[in-house]
Amino acid sequence: LKKIDLLPIHSYSIISCFAGVVFILSAIKLSQVICDESSGHFPFLILILSGFMQLFFGYVESYSIFYLLLFLFYMSSLHALKNSLSIYVPLTFFILACAFHQTAVFTFPSIIFLIWIGLKNSTDKRKTVLKYGLFSFTFGLFIVAAIYLMGFKFADYAHMLEDRGVSNNS
Repeated sequence: LKKIDLLPIHSYSIISCFAGVVFILSAIKLSQVICDESSGHFPFLILILSGFMQLFFGYVESYSIFYLLLFLFYMSSLHALKNSLSIYVPLTFFILACAFHQTAVFTFPSIIFLIWIGLKNSTDKRKTVLKYGLFSFTFGLFIVAAIYLMGFKFADYAHMLEDRGVSNNS
């Protein structure tokens, strides 16, 4: 967005708002999938009235994209469990969410569960494990390479944690 003379803070605010639009459209779609006539759109209202919605109003950090990716992971996992979507889609959202924030790793047990369900429905279990494992490894390696090529230095991150008093070494 530098070509149109926007400051980085403004461009990230636009990305955050765009993530909010995608989140709301996805939440509408999810409420149509999981709701029946009697419940109406109550789950949708819960989602859009939650406190984290403030992240989609121009919040200038990576949390807005992280929450969107995590929500898309949950939504695509639901579709994968219903066999209406490939398991690769939630795997992709999971790996991207991990790239935006390390706390996404705590959802790893759900990936194990998805792969287990995929194995249960598979005829050739060894081939399925190899496919999912190879895909996850390759995509994860791509994310690590992209982070390295963007110039991220773990030592700088460790020093930042020490300056904030997070590390035991300080």
